[in-house]
Amino acid sequence: MTRTAGRPATRRRAVLVLLVVGVVVAGTWAVRVRAVEGMWPWQEVGERVTWCERDYARLPGPPRTLAAARAEYGQGGLQQVTTTGRGDRAREVWADPGPDHAVRTPDGWRPAMQTAPCAMTAYVRTGPDAFVPYEILGGP
Repeated sequence: MTRTAGRPATRRRAVLVLLVVGVVVAGTWAVRVRAVEGMWPWQEVGERVTWCERDYARLPGPPRTLAAARAEYGQGGLQQVTTTGRGDRAREVWADPGPDHAVRTPDGWRPAMQTAPCAMTAYVRTGPDAFVPYEILGGP
């Protein structure tokens, strides 16, 4: 029995075309998610956040509970100060706002009246009791 030489080549070509189309679709989706939400699809939270006109870099390690974050923070004044990310993955940023920074209240945001030093550490809330730590870049 003889085989036609064209059949395996046609199958390989079809598989290759499907593979290329899949990679292009996945890449397009990933870029769209990055543009809309500010993070790649595989990122739970970004590597940097901005608050108090300062940049904060993510610290290594697992998320902390709120109690552990407050104990680590040392002051216990953690509360939501802003949000980071966009779309479905917008996350709360928690820090000690000090006496003069805007904070979230039940009635909305209370604006800042004066400028005070920025917190050295901020936390991004990723779950009901999960807070990822970030450290200020460039010193106080």
